[in-house]
Amino acid sequence: MTDLQCKYFLNLVKTKSITRCAQEYFVSPPAVSQQISLLEKEFGAPLFIRSPRGMELTAEGGIVYNCCLSRQAALDNAMQRLRRLQTDAQAPTLRLGLREGWPLPRQMFQLRSLLQRVAPHSRLDIHSLPLSEGLASLESGKLDAFICLGGDRELQGFPEGVTSHTIAQLERVFLFSALHPAEHPLLSPADFSVLPLLCLAEVYQTHAQFDNIMCCNSLGFTPSVVIPKDSMDDALLSAAMGDGFFIGDRWLYPLWAPAFSFLPLGIFHTVQLIWMDTNHSPLLERLIYLCTHEVNWNPDIESAP
Repeated sequence: MTDLQCKYFLNLVKTKSITRCAQEYFVSPPAVSQQISLLEKEFGAPLFIRSPRGMELTAEGGIVYNCCLSRQAALDNAMQRLRRLQTDAQAPTLRLGLREGWPLPRQMFQLRSLLQRVAPHSRLDIHSLPLSEGLASLESGKLDAFICLGGDRELQGFPEGVTSHTIAQLERVFLFSALHPAEHPLLSPADFSVLPLLCLAEVYQTHAQFDNIMCCNSLGFTPSVVIPKDSMDDALLSAAMGDGFFIGDRWLYPLWAPAFSFLPLGIFHTVQLIWMDTNHSPLLERLIYLCTHEVNWNPDIESAP
């Protein structure tokens, strides 16, 4: 069965008239009759009978009709999917990176909604990446923009030609096990003086380790031990198990997990949106404006899920 035969067959079932079917496809009635005859020959059975009401399906024709409906529905679905793919391929896409450990579902949903409002056919792709990989992707053009900490410039060294803009002030917290014996409400930073400070190994190998230690010093104590961990997951697992505490920020995803508690420190660092100054995309300009003026970067953490 060809696509043309399928179309003629379905139309003939609907119109019950070879003449009207031919008119709808701008062909002669014999052309329609010929294709239906070929179908009947292919299936080895009559598919229609003539009646006072017009062309009626035979029992065999009913079976072929169901097959034609399924085939046409599959073809229509395939065509719609292909059109969507073509539309998506043509839609302007902005690739935004986030520092690892910041899923920011609320903020990213808000940002994507705002961007689609000002650029209806645009698409925002979001990637969570370690700092070094995010900066490399920005420099190579795999990312259009990256959200990181202001202090990351000193920690990692930004590529040449990077432009930055502060979009938020982010409070730092002590992240620790919910089983900590000195839990809320009387918990203070001094209660952590006997606990090891958990630190990422890649950070520990740089001067940035002192940032965490100085944070503790400003709160009146020095960590008894500093333990480097190979990954964020390792550090957070150790914190959940009560092996120490981790200095993070209010964007870290475990803050809402039952295995963790956190203590706000009243110490803030800046969050920056960075991009290459060679990127002149109008969509990037809209993203910068939305990140700076429209997105609520610090929703109340107590209401977070």
